[in-house]
Amino acid sequence: MYLSALSIRNFRQFGDLTPGFVIHFNQGVTALVGENDAGKTAVIDAIRHVLQTRDSDFLRLELEDFHVTGNGEPTTDITLVCTLSGLSTLELGAFAEYVTFSGGEGLLHVHWSARRLALPTASRRWVDIQVRCGARGEGPALDVGARQLLATAYLKPLRVAMACWLRSSPWGSRVSGD
Repeated sequence: MYLSALSIRNFRQFGDLTPGFVIHFNQGVTALVGENDAGKTAVIDAIRHVLQTRDSDFLRLELEDFHVTGNGEPTTDITLVCTLSGLSTLELGAFAEYVTFSGGEGLLHVHWSARRLALPTASRRWVDIQVRCGARGEGPALDVGARQLLATAYLKPLRVAMACWLRSSPWGSRVSGD
């Protein structure tokens, strides 16, 4: 299976377009290339929110992740949709209750939505996050076990990985020239 499409609505610099900012991916290796502040990190983080990662870093949703409209107000909802294609027979079985069939192909649409709550609660919960399946996000909620099967390997940018290694390695000061 592979990520074939990502739709982003009201997340960071991507506003309230219908159906949202949509990027299509080919099967195999994909590279995101663009100028600074073009949205490359937002695309990667959107995928990380929807599919989760296997690393120990927890990606927390922040108020700054909500798109700010032209009048300076943050939006109240974010919608991220990952479409996974090319599911094997084994994967079709594992995700049977979540798969949508279109043109004879089984697709897995994972809708991740976040809605800011109007009033802060005593539990400090300020956002409601839901993860559902189906072509329009009207299918069943994706359970924890299924989400773990979808978890991806996130490789940090090389500059970040190198900085972490230099800080933690006993040889780091020799390599960095300090």
